[in-house]
Amino acid sequence: MHGGQVPAQVGDAVGVDSILARHSNPPLTSVGQPVEKIGSTIVRLLLEEIDDPRTPRRHVVLPTRLVVRESSGGPSAD
Repeated sequence: MHGGQVPAQVGDAVGVDSILARHSNPPLTSVGQPVEKIGSTIVRLLLEEIDDPRTPRRHVVLPTRLVVRESSGGPSAD
């Protein structure tokens, strides 16, 4: 669709919450991720593997949150 208006005619969302998502016009709905927890988890897992290369690989799931903003028709979360 060319010339569609966000959010009146089409909703929009981005994958990662950022300052750009908050300050876009309209502000973009996004997914908030625990950046510090992601970093500390990566470091811990790497150190465990360095200490013992036979350490089994694990799948780690961390919580995220939907940050609804005007681009999807909702009120701004900020």
